[in-house]
Amino acid sequence: MARKIIFWILLVSLTSQAFSQKVALVLSGGGAKGISHIGVIKALEQNNIPIDYIIGTSMGAVIGGFYAAGYSVADMEKLVHSPLFQNWVNGTLPDDYRYFLYKNETHPSILDLKIALDSLLNVSLEGSLVNDNVLNFALTSKLARASAKAHYQFDSLFVPFRALASDIFTQDEIVLKDGQLADAIRASLNVPLFFSPIRVKGKYLFDGGIYNNFPIEWAKKEFNPDVIIGVNVSEKTFTHYPYKDDDKHIDDALLYTFLSKSDSSKIDSNGIYIQPHLIDFSALDFTEVDAYISRGYKATLHKMSAIRKKVIRRVDSSTTQQKRQDFRTQFPALKFRNTHIVGLKKSETRYIKSLFKFKKRAFNIENIKKRYFRLAEADKFSLLYPSFVYDSTSQVFDFHLRLKPDKSLKARVGGNLASRSISNLYLSLEYDYLNNWWYTFATNLYAGRFYFSNHSRLRINIPNQIPFYIEPFFTFNNWHYENVNDPLPGITSTNLSQNDTKAGVQIGIASGRKSKYNLEYGYFFNNYRYQSNASFQTNDTLDWTKFGGQVVTLSYNRNTLNRKQYASKGMAFTIQGQYIYGRETLTPGTGSIFTDKQSREHRWLRLKLRSEGYLDWRYFSLGYLVEAVGSNQSLFNNYLSSIIAAPAFNPLQDSRSLFLNNFRAYNYLAIGGRAIFKLSSQLELRTEAYAFSPFRRILEVTPQTPVFDSPGATNLTTYMIGTAGLVYHTMLGPVSVSLNYYDNPTNKLGVLFHIGYLLYNKKSLE
Repeated sequence: MARKIIFWILLVSLTSQAFSQKVALVLSGGGAKGISHIGVIKALEQNNIPIDYIIGTSMGAVIGGFYAAGYSVADMEKLVHSPLFQNWVNGTLPDDYRYFLYKNETHPSILDLKIALDSLLNVSLEGSLVNDNVLNFALTSKLARASAKAHYQFDSLFVPFRALASDIFTQDEIVLKDGQLADAIRASLNVPLFFSPIRVKGKYLFDGGIYNNFPIEWAKKEFNPDVIIGVNVSEKTFTHYPYKDDDKHIDDALLYTFLSKSDSSKIDSNGIYIQPHLIDFSALDFTEVDAYISRGYKATLHKMSAIRKKVIRRVDSSTTQQKRQDFRTQFPALKFRNTHIVGLKKSETRYIKSLFKFKKRAFNIENIKKRYFRLAEADKFSLLYPSFVYDSTSQVFDFHLRLKPDKSLKARVGGNLASRSISNLYLSLEYDYLNNWWYTFATNLYAGRFYFSNHSRLRINIPNQIPFYIEPFFTFNNWHYENVNDPLPGITSTNLSQNDTKAGVQIGIASGRKSKYNLEYGYFFNNYRYQSNASFQTNDTLDWTKFGGQVVTLSYNRNTLNRKQYASKGMAFTIQGQYIYGRETLTPGTGSIFTDKQSREHRWLRLKLRSEGYLDWRYFSLGYLVEAVGSNQSLFNNYLSSIIAAPAFNPLQDSRSLFLNNFRAYNYLAIGGRAIFKLSSQLELRTEAYAFSPFRRILEVTPQTPVFDSPGATNLTTYMIGTAGLVYHTMLGPVSVSLNYYDNPTNKLGVLFHIGYLLYNKKSLE
């Protein structure tokens, strides 16, 4: 009888323990390696191991927070495999939400600096290495409904959740257990210098891994679980110096500086310690998604026998799935009523409010998304942080946008280093002032033997239902073609220097998100100094042509290219009409056929069309380029000035640095193709070929006298251009070596090596 009583007591005790047993999952930080946590959760669910609580640090807070918000393993796998996830981590704006009107002008900068105006000595790198505007919106939009369903209490989520952050001023660990779930996760992964700091509950908080990357003790304090399963993906410290692999791990050095050591000894006998083998991966490499999930999954299966012994209780997958479905079906719809702008002065707020002014009182997330990324594209704020706050009474969300204007002076430094004497340095300064309107003061400088230039502008962005800007500008270019020397045979210099000056005003009007109309009026003054005859002595003087007047330009531009040079994805389209009026004056040099000054007026209409596009696959891209120019432009006084004043076809990276007679004409059609082989994520083999056909070529039948070729198909001539080379894309710009061919009497074949972008300001009549 006594044995039966003891048996029943033990049975009831074990059954009670099984039903009451609670399991906490602790997820460490570790950058990209934290994706392994998805594999851990996958293995636990497949083996019916319950997850009653979750606490995470940094990337562990991201995965744990999404699971607590009702995202299944399949949902998270789909998310981290999507291109959108890569946009989050590298700060790339989604292609569908790029806003061309606010896009920065193309420039060859490689380093951005910020100079505080209170002290010219206070120079700092940009506040964050990664543009976090995309991440901020993603977290808010993905997690707002779960936060609202839980009434902003993390204990009421699908699984009770905690995120660990750090207060670096008091050096305290901060456990976040209520409020906006997106705020808690964003604070927990806020590695200094990587992301912009944000305030949570009035405090600037940073990555939880600074003081505690593996919060076992906080799981005990917050949840008092029976069993703790701790997952550490941060293999960041070594008992000995890693001589063989130090080059591999140096990329993570900055991240290591901010993450504390993860101590597995904090797990007692009631816990299970899981550490996926991730030593051969970088914490900054977010592309190895499958490998991370697989390693986490396998490491958990390896410990499954021990887990089963510790965790008696089981929860079948159908029960978990039903619980998740019940939780998610109670999510409120993402409907919005009010907009709140926080962090700006009253005059500054007017501009932002006008941008987020909607036709209807109720609006949706798509309306917000378009305008939010419009601001993100402009890159004028050091903080751009959205929140969706639910009003349970009206059952709609309010949109809150926290902004911090960037009032520093932005300096961009760049240029290129080339094997040919076309290297130059680049510097630009930019300052933004936000009031009722948005003002941008900007100036740049190119300096080199071949090219010297300045472009200064004041852009006034005016809020409107159809956004537009007004921009007074000044541009000066000086091109020294006589200084283009190449240590390799094939490239020769041309005895020509050309400078052009232009001052005017431009109006830009948005045409959808990816295109705009430009109307421009300007005064220009061009100077050409050149050698007219073949023989030229040291004491001879050059011919000097001056051409000044007015130009009106109307254009339509659309651009979705993925890079400012060496694109492999997207498209660009421009159609441009110009009216040009001016007076040409020729001062003859020693070798000129003229002895007196020559002067004549010119006026003409010009239409130009240029289209570039790519079909992009995983390992290969196929592109095209079409360019056509038509005009009624008249000939200048002599042959060379007529050629200089003609539009040029410049398809290759070095085309603008060469003066190629055969590829200049008043009327022409050019077409070509580009084949791009992606040898790795950064290395490409590029081959390009083009055909250029001028209509009514400019000929020199008698010395220095220009004439048009006779019209007709029999006189149609085609010239070829080709290139083949390697391009390696780095954070500092492209590194390229190429063999270039031009069907031209001079400069037929040349090799070019360069580091950085070969980009220039526009000429006065472009």
